[in-house]
Amino acid sequence: MNVTNAHKDTLKYLKGYPIAIEPGDILFSLDTGTLGIDAYGNRLYPKNDVTTIYFGEGPFNQGATIIETAARNLIDDSVFDDISNWNSNPTGVKMEEDKYKPWQFSGGIENSFCINNGSQQSLSLKSNNFINNSYISAGSNIIQSCWIKTDANAVRFIYESSTTGQHIDDYVTIASEKWQHIEAANYYEVVADDLSGQITQFFLETSSNATYLYVFMPQTEINTFSTSWTKTERAEGSLVYSNSYFLPSEFTLSLWFKLKHYPADYAAILSICDSDSPFQRLLIRVDNDQKLYFFGSNEDIEIFNVNSSQYIDKKWNHVAITYDSKKYIFFLNGSRITDIEDTRHLEFDKNASLFLGTHNNHNVINGFISDVLISNRAFDPLNIRYIYEGSQPLFNPMAYMGQV
Repeated sequence: MNVTNAHKDTLKYLKGYPIAIEPGDILFSLDTGTLGIDAYGNRLYPKNDVTTIYFGEGPFNQGATIIETAARNLIDDSVFDDISNWNSNPTGVKMEEDKYKPWQFSGGIENSFCINNGSQQSLSLKSNNFINNSYISAGSNIIQSCWIKTDANAVRFIYESSTTGQHIDDYVTIASEKWQHIEAANYYEVVADDLSGQITQFFLETSSNATYLYVFMPQTEINTFSTSWTKTERAEGSLVYSNSYFLPSEFTLSLWFKLKHYPADYAAILSICDSDSPFQRLLIRVDNDQKLYFFGSNEDIEIFNVNSSQYIDKKWNHVAITYDSKKYIFFLNGSRITDIEDTRHLEFDKNASLFLGTHNNHNVINGFISDVLISNRAFDPLNIRYIYEGSQPLFNPMAYMGQV
């Protein structure tokens, strides 16, 4: 038998073959919580944590952490506690059992609202309550969203004002009869005349071919796009740690991210900094041109300023940087963006923090972060490509406990 190198390193491409973290690595899986765990079992807790965990939304269908702008739900009864707060056509009922909710929210105390007609018609659900005028002003943008399950082809939201009438939004197409989260096709800008009357908190109707409609977690908020549901209000998203595991002399940084909405300015994916200064920082962000940018500097010199050139889709993307003390290599979705040969190391202020999904607690991602790895090893490009192409998240044996 002749031995060749034809299959060298191909074991890493077998489905399910794990890349396990090693001493000097820390993994933030972010699938069910926000702890970072290293290969010794040490845990790194966030200094500040304003996040939501979404089950089944990760790059491998695991959980993922979402970091978003602040929000207030303008609906008084967004859990359907009292159906007298709601007017439906035909008459609907509150559904309490888990089987009438999206599976991600089983065990929660929120109810769904069910309208079941049995024959095709347009079904509607409208709040009997009105938006508190102290929360809005002329020029405020409001947008509606909810989880729905229906056999209708489409649904649309309506912004109803007692003084300016109904402002009917475009239809949103429904692709299947599965639970799905939808938001209005357009936001509504409040005008001064609206404030002399009242605006209905929530109004949804289906196309004319619906026989049933389930609504769960309705939300109306002051924004141009919807964020994840909150019963009352949520502070600005934040996920902040010590940067003690990051060694600028040699490292690999790897993470997954997914934008829900493109930013008006820029959306920060990750930053290590103590201020907004362009020095003593590492910053990865998506700008409003929909490209990915990397910025890195020491105390007084910008070492790199790199962009991806290709556009970032609203899907799960993998980004990585490696540095072997001689060369920085930048990756997007397994492919090299560019290499920069430079022996100068990144430098950070002693008080610098690691921010996931924000830049120094601003310009939040309004999206998901998952499987963040910080290593004091420089990975080879094959490993980076495998992390992107593999079908499994990174593996940390210290994150699991066995029982005998």
